[in-house]
Amino acid sequence: CAFEIGTPPPPTNNDCANATELTVVQGDGATCINTIGTNISATASGATPNPTCSQFGSGEDVWYSVTVPLSGDVSVEMSSAGGPNDWAMSIYSGSCGSLAEVECDDDDGPGFFPLIELTGRTPGEILLVRVFEFNNNEIGPFNICAFADQLLPVEMVFFNGKAVEAGNLLTWQTASESENEGFEIQRSENAKDFKTIDFMAGKGTTLEQQNYTFLDATPIVGTSYYRLKQMDFDGKFEYSKVVTIQSETKTANRFQAFPNPTSDLLTFSTTIERVDLFDWQGRLLKTQINPSGSMSLATYPSGMYMLVMHAEGQQERQLIVKE
Repeated sequence: CAFEIGTPPPPTNNDCANATELTVVQGDGATCINTIGTNISATASGATPNPTCSQFGSGEDVWYSVTVPLSGDVSVEMSSAGGPNDWAMSIYSGSCGSLAEVECDDDDGPGFFPLIELTGRTPGEILLVRVFEFNNNEIGPFNICAFADQLLPVEMVFFNGKAVEAGNLLTWQTASESENEGFEIQRSENAKDFKTIDFMAGKGTTLEQQNYTFLDATPIVGTSYYRLKQMDFDGKFEYSKVVTIQSETKTANRFQAFPNPTSDLLTFSTTIERVDLFDWQGRLLKTQINPSGSMSLATYPSGMYMLVMHAEGQQERQLIVKE
């Protein structure tokens, strides 16, 4: 194309296919970081359907795109950059050849500038933003930006705990995670002074439901208090609610299994009436009645297990390491 001397070429985002990507600024109470645009020398893109708000005039427009963040919410706002003071904006879903208008606005922002706030969109969805001056009879610069509140680092569904034969079992579920490094499992005797007893890695960033299980095989005698310290990759953290579990009083260690660690066979120090084998997540793997002095772990992978031995109306728990 040839242009008259002194007339600048159309903006690079003069049509839908060359939309300029806007970075979505995220954070609690996030506000705009503006990008300066212009409609000087813009031509009509001819994309359909036309905007349903304001006065579209002769149709000169410029285009932007935004990617919906994990929260599913995004806002796009225009403001003055010293040019015309009356603009409009339409946001579309779909592709340039098959557009569907989501929303159109011309004055919900500052002055006679548009602001469109969208919620409940699909994370990762690319939306196309069409910008035009009211009635297309003035040209000049403008500001435009996209922003969104930050998704909660972890959306906790529940955090529960209960006493089981193998110890104290903690379970929790998340609905979504954002930059989640993991969870410190913390325990206290008095609900005030907490100490970290283990760490469980998180799933990073995900919108899928996640389930976690942790077994405290050596709980405090009596009452134990637990909480989670959720850690972000950037060092930020927050605490869960506190869960209280009442454990049975532990009896003297009158019987046990050996050798420990073992590669296969466990031998009991006395006659055992019943023995239960649990994995580290508190799941019962095997029950053996009157085990005749021994139990084989040959078919189980290497790792830590909890053995609960029953005899003479008493029970003993023992942590077993399978090599």
